[in-house]
Amino acid sequence: MLQRAFTILLSAILTLSCSAVSFGQKKGDIIGTWVRVSQSESSTAESAFESINEADYLKLHFHENKKLKIYGSHAANGIETAYKYRKGKITYGFDRAFEIESYSDSSLVLIELEKVGRREDFIKHYYLKEKVFLNRLEVGQNDWYVSGVDTVYFASKKLYPQFMTTRYPDFHLYVHNAVKKAYSNGPNYMLATFSIESSGDVKDIEIWHHTNAEADAGVVQAIQNSTGRWQMPLLNDKDVTVNMHIDDRYVKRDISQGLEIALNQNEVFENSADAYRNSVLRIARYFKLQDYESALEYIDICEQIAPEEPNLLYLKYKAYLAMNNEEESWEFLALIKGSRLSFLVD
Repeated sequence: MLQRAFTILLSAILTLSCSAVSFGQKKGDIIGTWVRVSQSESSTAESAFESINEADYLKLHFHENKKLKIYGSHAANGIETAYKYRKGKITYGFDRAFEIESYSDSSLVLIELEKVGRREDFIKHYYLKEKVFLNRLEVGQNDWYVSGVDTVYFASKKLYPQFMTTRYPDFHLYVHNAVKKAYSNGPNYMLATFSIESSGDVKDIEIWHHTNAEADAGVVQAIQNSTGRWQMPLLNDKDVTVNMHIDDRYVKRDISQGLEIALNQNEVFENSADAYRNSVLRIARYFKLQDYESALEYIDICEQIAPEEPNLLYLKYKAYLAMNNEEESWEFLALIKGSRLSFLVD
């Protein structure tokens, strides 16, 4: 039964691409970057390659020097490990072993055998060459905005700059380490956006969720210092400017209690941390698209999670100011002046 399933899948792959081959590959044939688009116990190659499942995303970069770099997210730097390639098998780590069922210039199918008790099971991993994968992703009308004479694209899987540094594993930790000492005791949350030109120069740094004046200055300085450390993507083989975001959640204790990093669902916004973060990010995007009504809708969503949060009052002030609604903007300005964010309007 298992062999029959393998035969059916191989036949489907051969139909998909006339250049597909099976177990006679050479090691050099898999060198390069592959993005997993699906994994399944039973699926046809056609359906797997037609769908892109967010949860299944994984990127593998095979180097010629027997090194493999593994990326768990398009936004993360990879973890490097050694791999072996022999007789149609790839092994890496302590016990990961894959049969290469089939591949072409654009697609790759790996089969991982698993033992469940006395029964041997398998799962198929479907990969596309990174360039093929990126070419399939589209840029929508709300995925870019105009800033002066420049067209700026929001960061996405298709257009994601890579932070190039050896000291820190990713950009989040780079910024976090630069500002954590400036955070106040208790919950802190920061979200900022900035644009990177094709040259790697950073511009248009904006903070959309503030903590205090010292931390804000540290965030701006850290982002500015990242100039020249970015590997920029291309759109249709052309240089582009990309707008990035960075956020940080941190709970700072008293000295007697020590410090605690809180990066997932935590007491910053309890179990709604991800919903809050995504809403603030949408607010920033709608501001750049000059869709202030939509921005106000997401501010209202945030207020249900964090009532009386002064950052939301400030965002309302900015929205009504941009809409030339002086009466509403003055009302929120007065509230901000009496809050911990008064430094923003003094």
